[in-house]
Amino acid sequence: MTATSIENEMFATLEWRGPFTWSYAPPDGLFSQECAKGSGVYLFTVPWNDGYVVWSAGITSRPFVQRFWEHTKEFLSGAYNILDADELMQGRRVQLWHGLWYRKDRFERLDEFRARYVELAPHIDRLLSTLRVFVAPTTLEMRFLERIEAAIMGCLEAAGPPISLIPDKGMRLQRRRGEEPPVVVVNKSQVTLHGIPERLVI
Repeated sequence: MTATSIENEMFATLEWRGPFTWSYAPPDGLFSQECAKGSGVYLFTVPWNDGYVVWSAGITSRPFVQRFWEHTKEFLSGAYNILDADELMQGRRVQLWHGLWYRKDRFERLDEFRARYVELAPHIDRLLSTLRVFVAPTTLEMRFLERIEAAIMGCLEAAGPPISLIPDKGMRLQRRRGEEPPVVVVNKSQVTLHGIPERLVI
């Protein structure tokens, strides 16, 4: 899929596939899906309020299966934040572990993670079992993907509580620059993705 121009406006469409479980197990396991061999935009979500609330959006130019294999390792190694899955499904963010990723004190805190691993391991398993993944395969160039990611996270922040309280903060987002023409992105999904509008301007 590429961006197209209609009456001097640029349009792109994202068709969200999912929800998939964070597993291989057919029929819903992400790692067994044909579409997971593609690349593009993806969402970490949990079931909430007759739809899904988004924890995070991400992008990849490599196959989704490869990127999610990396994400799995980061969760298991303590690099990522660990949230209470049951609270998350109630629209509440309760953080059990602050991830080591990008933190200046990550080497000092590695001993803390090892000491707490027996405590945290069931929560990691519960979280990965609870998360539902959506993927939108696309051939858009990376710069478009960066702008989509930033726009999605911006919409979640603007949605207000509880949707705005769920996502992690401090992501390195690459919003549209002043010289870049706007692009309208149409989101198509069979289920409700709370906080993500049908049309995004990136």
